[in-house]
Amino acid sequence: MRSKSKVTLALITTILGFMMAIQFQTIKEPVVRDTRDIWEIREDIEHEQRLITELYKEIRTKEDTLRKYEEAPYNSKYEGITEQLEELKKKIGLTEQKGSGILIKISPSFNQSMIGEPYQTVPPDLLIRLINELYRYKALAVSVDDERIIVTSPIRDVNGKTYINNTPLGPLPIEIKVIAENAEKLHNQMQVSQIVDEFFALENLELTSTLQQEVTLPAYDEVLRNKYMQPVEPVNLEKGNS
Repeated sequence: MRSKSKVTLALITTILGFMMAIQFQTIKEPVVRDTRDIWEIREDIEHEQRLITELYKEIRTKEDTLRKYEEAPYNSKYEGITEQLEELKKKIGLTEQKGSGILIKISPSFNQSMIGEPYQTVPPDLLIRLINELYRYKALAVSVDDERIIVTSPIRDVNGKTYINNTPLGPLPIEIKVIAENAEKLHNQMQVSQIVDEFFALENLELTSTLQQEVTLPAYDEVLRNKYMQPVEPVNLEKGNS
């Protein structure tokens, strides 16, 4: 009888211990729930739908280009490739570009001017955040202090100075020129962007945005380095036609 009671007690103790372990694990690792409201979820869905639409447009464009190459004679193919090359140069930033956009001016705050503090440069990390913010709001092309920004543009600190494309950033105030899909929308978004407050709070700088009917961005004028590509021998068109 005592043996049976011991077995029963041991079984009950094991079950209780197992239940306590499960409860402890549940408390230790709570279920992560989506705390977004319906508007945030809807906005995320619309953003993904826009990305899908843009991808489909890009696919159709490439398919049309490929079809034209396949149907065109040799000389026309060469002309088509030349046109594509010029278009790629424009997208990369190797050509001067004009369009509607905004002009952003970064200058010392009024308080800093009054107390006579030296005009410091814009820190590279804050400048990178600003540029990322512009591209997030559908900027098409950006130049900072007449330095064209491309995907490989380095922005870094060198001995206390901010360098862009291996060129030191000039003294304040500096201008950032932006071409956008919708200049007015970008301007309005920059008016309420948190980055404006961060410029003032962290660095005592003022950031202002003005709409522009046309802004002109310079071409990227430094050497593009690519270790995965090599030049090929020029094509002899006359030989290809024979």
